[in-house]
Amino acid sequence: MEDYHKPDQQTLQALKDTANRLRISSIKATTAAGSGRGAPAGKGRPARPGPARGRQPPR
Repeated sequence: MEDYHKPDQQTLQALKDTANRLRISSIKATTAAGSGRGAPAGKGRPARPGPARGRQPPR
């Protein structure tokens, strides 16, 4: 670690700005694609009914 060069404030700020732009782009891309994280089951949306099991009552 003796030869480690600590980045200056300008470089650190540039890296932080780039990271923030990347986060924003990522959020926009997942939102546009509809592939972001949805609500977990049981948290505000009803569960989809599964296939019927057993005997069905007559109609």
